[in-house]
Amino acid sequence: MHTARSALLTASLIASLSCGGDDRPRQAVEGPPRRGTAVPAESITEVIDWEQSAAICIGIERFRGVPAPANVSYAADDATDLAYLFAKELPVLIPPRQILVILAGRPHKRASTTHLRELQEQAKVVIDGEDDLLAAGRVEELIREQAKKIGPHGVLVLSIATHGFTTAGEHVLLMPDASTTDGRGLALNTIMQSIAGVQRLLLFVDACRVPFDPAVPAGRTAMPKGLFENLEFRGDYAIFAASEPGGYAQSLAHLENGVFTWAVIDALRGRTPRGTDEYVTPSALQTHLDRQVRALTAQSQRPEGRFSGLAELPLFPAGDLTPVARIESPRAGDKVKPDDEVHVRLLAPDLYTTVVVCPVTPNGCYAHRGSAIGSRTGETVTVSVPFGDEGTFRVFVAVTSDPKFLRGEKHFTEFPIDRRAERIVRWLGPVEVSVKEES
Repeated sequence: MHTARSALLTASLIASLSCGGDDRPRQAVEGPPRRGTAVPAESITEVIDWEQSAAICIGIERFRGVPAPANVSYAADDATDLAYLFAKELPVLIPPRQILVILAGRPHKRASTTHLRELQEQAKVVIDGEDDLLAAGRVEELIREQAKKIGPHGVLVLSIATHGFTTAGEHVLLMPDASTTDGRGLALNTIMQSIAGVQRLLLFVDACRVPFDPAVPAGRTAMPKGLFENLEFRGDYAIFAASEPGGYAQSLAHLENGVFTWAVIDALRGRTPRGTDEYVTPSALQTHLDRQVRALTAQSQRPEGRFSGLAELPLFPAGDLTPVARIESPRAGDKVKPDDEVHVRLLAPDLYTTVVVCPVTPNGCYAHRGSAIGSRTGETVTVSVPFGDEGTFRVFVAVTSDPKFLRGEKHFTEFPIDRRAERIVRWLGPVEVSVKEES
């Protein structure tokens, strides 16, 4: 199920937009090298010094205003997962002491909850109502304080997941003290002014960009022109927005993340196409996000990237993206039988396959293990899958050389994308299919 997240200011606007609600990402030199210049793997900090960098990950899922806007599904998971990614999982890491997590609400996923506890021990975590009362002014103050930790050769990673709307040429992001009659929040330009001393910025915004003007019927207001181009920020930036102008940001219940944030995490874990000199670059990342988000939302959500000086900046080495397998059948849109098969063609030897099927209507996910290890390149592995009653399902395939990965596990309350193996796991899919009715 897709859930839109965003733009709430007045009761009438909420009724007309319905965006939000629960449903059950040494020595330094100035700037990047020119395109084509070789950058040895060991010298990544000559481009960005990650020890001098910092991250701010904000997830506003719940609100204290009366009446309160609808919850932003999985925003707390989004912030926690991205913070942990940059602190623990990437080829080059930001020191946890330089990571700030701001939450209103708590994550849903078991793994995210565990990661939050670890971050609370090593990073700075502020939770609305537990550690502080996070009015818009207080959040701005926290952002300003954190931005001071960045060295001259570092970068600020800033992610925000919340409700969002555009009005009077501003992109406003709601904060925990917002209500449906008082859209208290921070304009994106206000945030930019708070980090005015930062020289390089990677910004991820998982929020709607629906226009609002109380004097005009909802949905008829034109988007402000040059919204990102006119940002008052003197440094170089790469901005990744979850939706295009006038669009909605969505979440996926079976992933328990915003679609956009999940795609960012998926990309940075090794799925991003190589950019300049075998490194992940902002432009390569945006290409991946555009393809992945559109695929996951049946083309209904279209992300946008804007770059000022950082499009080809090498961030960190790209993962090994050599294809190791592909799903041969079923294909997207196929009608499958209640008891059917998934066929996986191996493009490398000695791999195990596990098929994970997730109903679109949230009811957990189910794993089905391939019967044998692939003995040679080109072999097709057949996995029997009892889809069960009619409905729509998403098919994923985990391909790994770790024989213990997901062994003996049949049911998951959440899609196990964050599960680790002793050897690399490559996820294929999703392929969306439906069970055909028996005649």
